[in-house]
Amino acid sequence: MRIFIAFEESFEPFEVSADETVEAVKRMIKDYFYIPLSEDEQGRQYLELMYAGAALENSWSLADVGISFCSILKCFVKRKGDIEASMMRENH
Repeated sequence: MRIFIAFEESFEPFEVSADETVEAVKRMIKDYFYIPLSEDEQGRQYLELMYAGAALENSWSLADVGISFCSILKCFVKRKGDIEASMMRENH
């Protein structure tokens, strides 16, 4: 089935199966957009996929969350160190 990924200024179609995991779709996105995900002194970068306003867990299949033909998923690059730092600032 065809889904669409919104990433930065791009809006691209991807052919996937309904039983594909979120993690597998993230790998496709990483390879398609040449997104460097690595660990450095500031923390680990990772992809986050969102559908209908909710973040998707890596182990879920697309069918688990009702993603079907022509669904649109939003993709963001996140940095784990940034999240932890902001949480620490909020707690102090």
